[in-house]
Amino acid sequence: MNWASGLVIVLALGLFLGCAPKPQPLLFGSLPISAEVASWEDLDLKGMDEALFFEAFERSCALNALTAPYCGVKEFKAFKEFFVPIKLLRQGMMTGYYEPTLRGSKTQSEEFFYPLYAKPNDMLTISLSSLYPELSSMRLRGKVVGERVVPYASHGEIDQKGIDAEVLCYVSSKVDAFFLHIQGSGKVVLEDGAVMYLGYADQNGHPYRAIGGLMRQKGYLDEVSMQSIRAFLEANPSKAEAVMHANPSYVFFAERTTGATGALGVELVPYGSVAVDRRHVPLGLPLVIQSGLPFVQPLVVAHDVGGAIKGEARVDYFFGADEEAPVLAGGLKAPITLYVVFPKKQIKALQIQP
Repeated sequence: MNWASGLVIVLALGLFLGCAPKPQPLLFGSLPISAEVASWEDLDLKGMDEALFFEAFERSCALNALTAPYCGVKEFKAFKEFFVPIKLLRQGMMTGYYEPTLRGSKTQSEEFFYPLYAKPNDMLTISLSSLYPELSSMRLRGKVVGERVVPYASHGEIDQKGIDAEVLCYVSSKVDAFFLHIQGSGKVVLEDGAVMYLGYADQNGHPYRAIGGLMRQKGYLDEVSMQSIRAFLEANPSKAEAVMHANPSYVFFAERTTGATGALGVELVPYGSVAVDRRHVPLGLPLVIQSGLPFVQPLVVAHDVGGAIKGEARVDYFFGADEEAPVLAGGLKAPITLYVVFPKKQIKALQIQP
């Protein structure tokens, strides 16, 4: 059944509309999007790794009220009996990310100079949803100065002045630290050989701004990719700091006991986990990515978020930590068609407003 292009679907975790006097508009997450119900026969699932998908699905199914009743499903044939794909009508975009490895130390030295911070002690997280429900998806970060709440320090200000926060470790490269902030999680090999796993804890509240466009405008790069950006920053230290500070966003980390962990709190599965904008797509839902790329697993799970991942059909594909991961992630920017996979029983309960 196709819905009109202006139709919006509302999926709220654990909350669904039953019989009501008037049909209600429906949303994915907290913001409206245009979508239509599709069928599995509409999809190209060539190359799907069924075992990989169920590994990702099992890690998070109990954490989402929509998927929790189906944690016992272990085969795709049965999965299709319980779930239906919903096509997002807006053209999607996919990029990639990976788990970087850095060199570091617990103590600062000339070799290991650049700090990686935990969440600051003086940072406030402010929600205005009780006064302004339309802002329920927004969180403001700031700090108290005198009698005023002001924005928290930017990337450049943090680098120049430091902050009131625990230093988890010091790393050997400012450029490596910058890319760790972009990826959101990674591992640091310490001087004694021990491995420290770091995951996203919070962010300073400033918007993420990609530096590739700026570098092209300044004539620093002809072609923008993760590899070309890194090569320029490493070869031009006198210009690198100003370029990196053009992105005011700054990530704070927490130590983990496992590898890369997403915003949902589960360890990410290479080729099976993606980051989404959770204002539109609730974490824990399966997704189908139609990209035409042979190295992209089409059936994945939304396990993570990212500062640059904004929009209803925007995904960041996780490639893991092997040697190919930075190459695949750094060069990936592809149009996609995205489907959110939703329980059939809940589809039947949804009210439709033309």
